[in-house]
Amino acid sequence: MGACSAVVRPPVPGGEHRLSTKMPVPMRDSEGWRLRKVGASLYGTGWGGRGWVVNRKWALRARGRCSGRFLWGPGPREWGSPFSDPRRWRWQRLTGRCAGGSESTLAPAGGRVAVLSTLRVPENRNGRKHLEKMTHWFHRNPLKATAPVAFNYYGVAAGPPASKICSDLRSSRARLLELFTDLSCNPEMMKNAADSYFSLLQGFINSLDESTQESKLRYIQNFKWTDTLQGQVPSAQQDAVFELISMGFNVALWYTKYASRLAGKENITEDEAKEVHRSLKIAAGIFKHLKESHIPKLITPVEKGRDLEARLLEAYVVQCQAEAQEVTIARAIELKHAPGLIAALAYETANFYQKADHALSSLEPAYSAKWRKYLHLKMCFYTAYAYCYHGQTLLASDKCGEAIRSLQEAEKFYAKAEVLCKEYGETKGPGPTVRPSGHLFFRKLGNLVTNTLEKCQRENGFIYFQKIPTEAPQLELKANYGLVEPVPFEFPPTSAQWTPETLASFDLTKRPKDDSTKPKAEEAVKPVREPDTRPQKDTGCSIS
Repeated sequence: MGACSAVVRPPVPGGEHRLSTKMPVPMRDSEGWRLRKVGASLYGTGWGGRGWVVNRKWALRARGRCSGRFLWGPGPREWGSPFSDPRRWRWQRLTGRCAGGSESTLAPAGGRVAVLSTLRVPENRNGRKHLEKMTHWFHRNPLKATAPVAFNYYGVAAGPPASKICSDLRSSRARLLELFTDLSCNPEMMKNAADSYFSLLQGFINSLDESTQESKLRYIQNFKWTDTLQGQVPSAQQDAVFELISMGFNVALWYTKYASRLAGKENITEDEAKEVHRSLKIAAGIFKHLKESHIPKLITPVEKGRDLEARLLEAYVVQCQAEAQEVTIARAIELKHAPGLIAALAYETANFYQKADHALSSLEPAYSAKWRKYLHLKMCFYTAYAYCYHGQTLLASDKCGEAIRSLQEAEKFYAKAEVLCKEYGETKGPGPTVRPSGHLFFRKLGNLVTNTLEKCQRENGFIYFQKIPTEAPQLELKANYGLVEPVPFEFPPTSAQWTPETLASFDLTKRPKDDSTKPKAEEAVKPVREPDTRPQKDTGCSIS
């Protein structure tokens, strides 16, 4: 443990800690820490333990398990600090080694108060860094459902190789469908299962000898899939390309749901945040590949308003890019990058959401209203972020009047987003039933805008005395770093099980005469029973 100062007696783990100095008046700083009046002695459960530490008059109370990291203050202004509150109390992290394997130590003897808390990047028991309260909320449409496919071709599959192919297709398809709703599934498992099925399915699509553009088996099987927006109304095509696209669409949806589930969990680690970012880029790449390379190959045109229509796929691609940039923005804020860069990233993200909303503008409102509410509120939300951090940039350039006007514009867009949050919760349609305004990601921005605006107004009243413009500053921001591009995607090549001999063992001349290309009317498609993927309640170590 690091050396202790003369102010606080060296602690005994799990024992009492005493402090003779008094805390200042109760207040809430810019990070949301709140002082709380308590008893007469400084006590707790030990360094790095669970509990809280107080002095004679006031205290900060920590919920959850602390990691052994400490913040000590307020001290002299000459200390400097990672952050400061509106009343300019300074907090400083000092180096050293404390319990729990984290680096920190007590304040110098001149420090006025000792306070136990967690830092921005606490560590868990395994030593992995957490991104403090880096939780996100994403709208998700339901998975597509499909009718069972037996791949039984009696008389047509005239040999063991053909029968083996059909059996493997049946089992690999069933396995992939199971993983869509398996909470234990990870990206590696999903990729392996998807590649296994798609490589076998390629034999129904592509010719092995490359003499023709398609396989003779392409139209042998009928496939039926529902729609994410239009409920359980299925579409059916007797085309293996339709199956490839529909299943690929569901794989992309799974990546978005996996990212959403991971981003909403408590105590997300830095590695998990990278996994969220990567999964969203993979999903964007799949949607883009389907739109550009495979949708044009369908013989039957896509119905308007269906999942495979170009404008819906474009909306999915852009939404994935925007959500991945949300993770980039959170990371930039965590690492205290320049406000100008954060403002530019937020502005680009708001434009992404606006572009996705525009792609859905001509859809039937009964199907797209809830989705569009989400896109619109996220656009307003990140526009508010852009104006907020742009205001900080202006203040740093001694343009306090313009900074105040930028922060006022941020308040306006935040208020719009707040109204849209309420409307989103009341709108019927595909997607989760939640109240976004109560989510942590939303509340944090409100506090940030309010505190930054108050700071600018205070500085203008004491130092700058600048006139506040009537027109909001124009956001002509361009981010040079951190912009998200979809990960290029390609379906796997045809499985090695497909050989000319295997393909020849399928004899289409022996198909039953009563075989029909029309789907059976009585064949029902059962909806997918998805697990609850709502974000977990944030229970990380915080101050109440």
